[in-house]
Amino acid sequence: MRLRVHTGPQWLEHALEHFDEVLMDHAHCEKKAAANALSLLQAYPEVPGLPMVMARLAREECAHLARVLTVIEKRGLTLARDGGDAYAKSLQDLLRHGNEERRLDRLLIAA
Repeated sequence: MRLRVHTGPQWLEHALEHFDEVLMDHAHCEKKAAANALSLLQAYPEVPGLPMVMARLAREECAHLARVLTVIEKRGLTLARDGGDAYAKSLQDLLRHGNEERRLDRLLIAA
């Protein structure tokens, strides 16, 4: 897979200089991925195959979260509240309101 934009070497330097922040962000991303999988399972249990796939995804993301939290704990850090992400919030604002449309939009955003 090729990225559309080259990632400059300064990215790594920045990430390493702010590694604690990267860990915190990573933990919140894992938490949100697990929560979203469970939310989709709750909202659309009738979609063939979706419940099992979402249950497996939630379990996998929770395992990732636990690993990141272990690193956070070993570094003597405490997970702070998540301030949210403006881009993710803007996507949520675009959800349509019809049942089928909303389901499609949620699945596309989750992907």
